[in-house]
Amino acid sequence: MLLLPASSLAFSPDRRLFLRFQELIGGMLASGSTKISKISSTLPCRLRRQFYHAKALYRFLENERVSAEAILRAIYNEGTKDLEEGERLVCVDISLIKKPYSKALEGLHFVGPEKVPGYELITCLGLDKEGNISEPPRD
Repeated sequence: MLLLPASSLAFSPDRRLFLRFQELIGGMLASGSTKISKISSTLPCRLRRQFYHAKALYRFLENERVSAEAILRAIYNEGTKDLEEGERLVCVDISLIKKPYSKALEGLHFVGPEKVPGYELITCLGLDKEGNISEPPRD
């Protein structure tokens, strides 16, 4: 579950939007997917059918008060508020790029538990105290 306080997000005046946002993130983590049909299948059966969960999630994503930029800015602010001067918060994402039909590409090796040909992609994002993207240190 996301640990951000509801008041820190761009759509904070409406607590229902924040709760739907938490539901969306929890569903993505539980299903391991960004597909609405898979996300809605992992949600608790508060509603009678999975269709109604999916419909609610689509309405949330189409809401004019919900924007990726505002949500990311709130996450940056929350994540960096306790940093001391000169400290950086670094987020690391290790993703597997699977190329199951490739035979001979530069750097190709076996990845994942299935051991399929592919690449390991490592993406790092550094943030300073103000929530700005940090530049790598210059040598």
